[in-house]
Amino acid sequence: MTVAGHFVGRSSGGQVFARSQELLEEGMCGGAVIRATTHECVGIVEGIVPMSTGEDDQEPPRHDRNAHEVWQMRRALAGHVALIPSHDVEEFMNDPGNLLLTGMEVPQFM
Repeated sequence: MTVAGHFVGRSSGGQVFARSQELLEEGMCGGAVIRATTHECVGIVEGIVPMSTGEDDQEPPRHDRNAHEVWQMRRALAGHVALIPSHDVEEFMNDPGNLLLTGMEVPQFM
């Protein structure tokens, strides 16, 4: 399945987001992000921002500014795609023997 998309922006934490014409399906994570005009790989699909539902969508008190901003951002990005830019992936490839693949358990020294 190929879905057209549009770059939205980068968060202050460095995460990159795009909007897709159709909601991506489970299983598309890890897929290539291709520039339509040049067919160059520019990144990898990291994940899909979940749609807000029920309890997750309850607006926190405005006096809790941090929680309120996070809530607003989640609502704004619901259904968007999180991407890993190719230059970030390149860092892994430049030092291939120096990786620790942790899965869900993070080493104690971290």
